[in-house]
Amino acid sequence: MKKIFALALMLHLSVITEAANYYFSTTNGNDSRTALQAQNQASPWKTISKLNSYLGSLKPGDQVLFYRGDVFYGTINVTISGTVQLPILFSDYGNATASLPVISGLVNISGWTTSGNGVWEAPCTSCATKENVVLINDKFQPMGRYPNSNAANKGYLNLESHSGNTQITDNELTSSPNWTGAELVIKPNRWVIDRDVISSHSGTYIIYTSASTYEPGNGFGYFIQNSIYTLDQQGEWYFDSSTKKMKTYFGSTNPASSAIQAATVANLVYMNAKSNITFNNLNFTGSNEDAFMILSSQNITISNCIIKSSGTNAITAGGSSGIKILNNKITGSNNMAVYFKSNCTYANIENNSIKNTGVIPGMGSSGNNMYGALMINGNNNTVASNTIDSSGYNVISFTGNNVLVKNNYINYFTLTKDDGGGIYTYAGSGAVENSARTITGNIIMNGMGAGAGTDEPNYTPSEGIYMDDNSGNVVVSNNTVANCGGRGIYLHNAHAITLTDNTLYNNKEQLRMDHDNICPTCYIQNNKISNNIMVSRWVDQNVANYTTTGNDIINFGTFDNNYYCRPFDDNLTINTAYYNGSKIAAFKSLQSWQSMYSKDLTSHKSPLTFSTSTASGSGVNQFGNSNFNTNIKGLYSYSALGNTNVSFDNTGILDGGALKFSWTSISGQINISKVIIGAGAVTAGKKYVLKYSMKGTKDNVSMNVFLRQSLTPFAKITSVSVCPMGTKRTENEYVFYPTVSEKDMSIIFEMPETNGTVYIDNIKLYEETSPNQYSSGDFNSNINGLYSYSALNNTKVEWTNNSKLEGGSLKFSFTSNSGQSNNSKIIIGAGSVTAGKQYVLRYSLLGAKNNKTMNVFLRQSLSPFNKLSAVKISSISDSRTEIELIFSALTTESDMSIIFEIPEQDSTMWFDNIRLNEAAVSQSNPDDFIRFEYNPTATTKTILLATSYIDVKNNPYSGSVSLAPYTSIVLLKADIPLRSPIQIEAVIPDSKDLEMNLFPNPVSDLLNVFLTNAEEQEVKIEIYNLSGALVLSKNVHLNKDENKFQFDMDNFKAGIYILKVIGPQQVYQKKFVRSN
Repeated sequence: MKKIFALALMLHLSVITEAANYYFSTTNGNDSRTALQAQNQASPWKTISKLNSYLGSLKPGDQVLFYRGDVFYGTINVTISGTVQLPILFSDYGNATASLPVISGLVNISGWTTSGNGVWEAPCTSCATKENVVLINDKFQPMGRYPNSNAANKGYLNLESHSGNTQITDNELTSSPNWTGAELVIKPNRWVIDRDVISSHSGTYIIYTSASTYEPGNGFGYFIQNSIYTLDQQGEWYFDSSTKKMKTYFGSTNPASSAIQAATVANLVYMNAKSNITFNNLNFTGSNEDAFMILSSQNITISNCIIKSSGTNAITAGGSSGIKILNNKITGSNNMAVYFKSNCTYANIENNSIKNTGVIPGMGSSGNNMYGALMINGNNNTVASNTIDSSGYNVISFTGNNVLVKNNYINYFTLTKDDGGGIYTYAGSGAVENSARTITGNIIMNGMGAGAGTDEPNYTPSEGIYMDDNSGNVVVSNNTVANCGGRGIYLHNAHAITLTDNTLYNNKEQLRMDHDNICPTCYIQNNKISNNIMVSRWVDQNVANYTTTGNDIINFGTFDNNYYCRPFDDNLTINTAYYNGSKIAAFKSLQSWQSMYSKDLTSHKSPLTFSTSTASGSGVNQFGNSNFNTNIKGLYSYSALGNTNVSFDNTGILDGGALKFSWTSISGQINISKVIIGAGAVTAGKKYVLKYSMKGTKDNVSMNVFLRQSLTPFAKITSVSVCPMGTKRTENEYVFYPTVSEKDMSIIFEMPETNGTVYIDNIKLYEETSPNQYSSGDFNSNINGLYSYSALNNTKVEWTNNSKLEGGSLKFSFTSNSGQSNNSKIIIGAGSVTAGKQYVLRYSLLGAKNNKTMNVFLRQSLSPFNKLSAVKISSISDSRTEIELIFSALTTESDMSIIFEIPEQDSTMWFDNIRLNEAAVSQSNPDDFIRFEYNPTATTKTILLATSYIDVKNNPYSGSVSLAPYTSIVLLKADIPLRSPIQIEAVIPDSKDLEMNLFPNPVSDLLNVFLTNAEEQEVKIEIYNLSGALVLSKNVHLNKDENKFQFDMDNFKAGIYILKVIGPQQVYQKKFVRSN
């Protein structure tokens, strides 16, 4: 046995010692030297031609080394294989500070002569019939085209009609020049660009030979290239293959003053059925087609290389296994960076930098899937830790089983075509079911869309993660998608997809699940959607959209613990559409979605919301301490029995600080109490608007609101408005017309004695200075000036004074239920509007039912009844809401109407205080309120914070936030006045009998709860987070007087919490903060 082992070792060592290094240098090489001489750095060979002639003599373990700083022209034709233990290596030698050796397919073009009209020509006998790469001063120069890329519609013409996929008609096209023989670059649809040879051109007709099976869509775009008639901009070129002359437009400047090169070699590396080959530390520049062509090969490694200016793809492989593409820089590929055109397995594509792939229309390949960065077909492949910037179509597209796409940073894509994605997969109807595919930890940014050359140029369907027809069995987790023109994640006719822990921000839609007739039997089902953060940056972005051609949304899958957030309009965030005989589409609140489908039952809305804009046209606020941020100066309370108290409250019941009004004792008598707020002067006959936020601890209570003299005789100077009070927060707005002028006036809140408490905030009183377009909107005595319309004649509008809203109001109802899709309208004549000016519509609204919506817009009063504004969606609630909508007039109209368009429903609603005013609108900047941060690197990133924030889970941040590799966070600014804070269920605030103290606060480990002045009783202590979720519950016994309890905070996340003590008669609460 020892002899056998010794023999094997000697044989192995002999193989190693036989391995040789062969050196190449164009600077001091000579191909006439012997193979032995070429193994010495001092006597290298010179050319790739010599290498190719000797390649068949290489042995496993041999190395071919190119001298740094030198350029080598030609194709390396790999004709031998290494072994697993002893691969053949192509690499570099020489000065480590010199540039990498270049394997080039470029030739210099010289001998330029002018041919007139600014066009110059020079011979290029080695140029290909179909030339793809021309560099001017080392920068890629696109072929000439008509129209130019900087023309209207990004240089696309639009066709009016077509015949099959061989003829188009463009009514604007002329006979001159005649484009016969040129190349027609056409977008037959959004996801294909074809390059077709024009066989004949006559007038408005072009007949061509199609490069694909796609028929062009009418209204889609095309342009023309590969013709001398296209040359009219500096550097544009055309290669005349019949004369072998390169032509370029340089005006009066001789091109000889620039370095002009053309690619004349199809591939820089070619191999078929070879194995165990490594390329390391080389620069591959200027292939006219694919820099690497790898067919039916195994264990091929390309590492630490530069691959640039590839006429088609940087790396193409087919039927190969074990390909490793590691740590390379790949730039300027006309079509793709990596294309596995047929089954390739066990590949690793990792840590590469890939940029500018497929970004020039007409320079990539025809057909589907082209112009993308990576197209990976096959099983057991990994794409990880790559940085991929600026891609024309899909960035990472894959098929097969056991595929891992992990920790890639994708930025800017679908720049040339769209209906694509940052990460994309497709199966198709009837495809074999795939398994074990994972997309995790990727950062995907800026899917731009390419509407130019389509029938809808403003539509930009660019999806972050796109699971297309019949895709299934993919885990999509911990990814970040932001700033895409389409959806953050799009499940299109997909099934068995697990979406978990993804963050989707500022996409046109954050999540869409859509079953349509493109793949009618590819049902959306068995999906799991959980723990995802979906944040729309602005009001025109849906948070989610769930649509189907049937009535099967209930079968889409399980949904739970997701965050549906649109901080600037957090109500109707989910769009649904299904068919039940006819299409039924509606925008839904999270509550309505939960109620209808019993999904997302533990999911959440935004913890904070902000105002979209500020409409001026109103006077300054006459009460200077309106927000009560630090105190309640400027007011006092009065009761004839002296039993009222006003105090400053900062427990977060309303926004920041608030006015807290309560009774110190209950007299049992009729006792009217007042909060009195000095508010300056008013002028008789002018219009004043009073706004405030309010929340109480008792329902079914009301108070009077009016203006009066501050001094004796304290006479009222306006009518009295009745304001309902309840345990839900309300935003209130009342209009007053003073009957007399008064230089010292007060706002009065007049309340009957109760054993509850009232919180008031955001008090604003201002003169309305803009003219009211509609002046009868208070409905104090009638509803003149409006009418309703229904095609089925089943609506009714009437005046009512039943106190549903203050004074009189407009009551709208349906007199019968038709069972049909029937939109009815309230039509209010409201004068004129001027194009470009902005108008604010305000109204009070109360519905008999929740979760209903209506459309609101401005339109012409008379035929043809054109809309004069965008359509706004207004929600209808069974609690009074104050609505403010801003419209920009599209055209000038002297006779305009306000339209409330209401779908038929078995419900009644009441309107009041309708006012339309011209206003100067200051739009909110979302970036002043929302901060999005991400970390696309492999190391932890720390971001400094200049102010306080919370995330959507209500965890607080200040000073800084640290992001782990390939993660992100959406932060909401927490130190500004908020429009509508988180709603905590109504509770009775701290009792005067029981004293509760929490220490320390903030707390990091043990929370001490001290309860004093207590009665002996059994109570429950509960702790809730600000999303309303119960975190802890414990039954305890209270001793008389003093009690102490401790709670371990180890399992509590950092954030704000509410601790409640629930007794037989009372509920007590206090806030505390769990620190980091």
